[in-house]
Amino acid sequence: MNARVVRSLGYGLDEAALEAVSKYRFKPAQVDGIPVPITIAVSVNFGQEERF
Repeated sequence: MNARVVRSLGYGLDEAALEAVSKYRFKPAQVDGIPVPITIAVSVNFGQEERF
């Protein structure tokens, strides 16, 4: 998998997004049962965790 950041946010979020996406597991796209290369776009949303 060749992941890259399309729109940079900075503050270490780009690296965190790449790390998260690198852990994703995808089933390969197939044509007639044969894996084929594809390109997909994945949005990564960040939020703050509430701690009490």
